[in-house]
Amino acid sequence: MAIAVPLMIIPGPAILFWLLAGFLIAGESGTIAKGLDRSELAVRTLWNRWKRKRRHRV
Repeated sequence: MAIAVPLMIIPGPAILFWLLAGFLIAGESGTIAKGLDRSELAVRTLWNRWKRKRRHRV
């Protein structure tokens, strides 16, 4: 837990910390796991749209 405070201040590593924490909590909570699954699908959809738009611009 002591590593959490400095990692929350620094933007880059904080994202990795929150992802890891989310995965650990999802292992214990079905609700959190479903939420992470939904967010993964949303991120994939946005990523694929962005790639398609970028491909058509070139």
